[in-house]
Amino acid sequence: MKKTILFLLAIAAIVAACEPTETTAFQIKATDMISISPAQNVYLAQKVKATNEHLSALEIVKQTTIICTPEFERSFIKEQRDTTSIPPKLLMWATDVITLDGKLVERDWQTSGWIDASDVVFIRVTDNVRDTIAYIPNQVLRSAETAIRAAYEEKDIEECYRIFNEAYTFTPITGSEWRALKANGQN
Repeated sequence: MKKTILFLLAIAAIVAACEPTETTAFQIKATDMISISPAQNVYLAQKVKATNEHLSALEIVKQTTIICTPEFERSFIKEQRDTTSIPPKLLMWATDVITLDGKLVERDWQTSGWIDASDVVFIRVTDNVRDTIAYIPNQVLRSAETAIRAAYEEKDIEECYRIFNEAYTFTPITGSEWRALKANGQN
């Protein structure tokens, strides 16, 4: 009888372990990425204007050294530059939005959350000189945040991945244009 009870408890434990939990519905892989693509009106292939003017999408992807906000910055490695796709794109880790254990990454005193980021700019660094070459408009960031939060609440991982691949878009800009945009409160 004891063996039967122990056997049934063991089976119950195995079944319980196999039952999906609330967070396992949102299991992402450590290698999953978020695409940051050019906005629809961005020229894709080559440099458009003279030096210090807007770069093409391909040049932005090739030349971006850092993505930054007022709260954080990080660099891009070679594997985060997709120069062969059309359009070309930069790639960030999906774990910047959803952790490996399925939790939404929220901004707090320790964490700079990507999902609620604002004033995102792309910087190239040449000879220790930082130069703004593109940005993600705050309106794009807020639309993506709203869509991701809705998909997350619905536990729709496929929709989150679709948003990761389509929602984030960058626009070329120069440093002086960025400063003017911010001074005029237009971002």
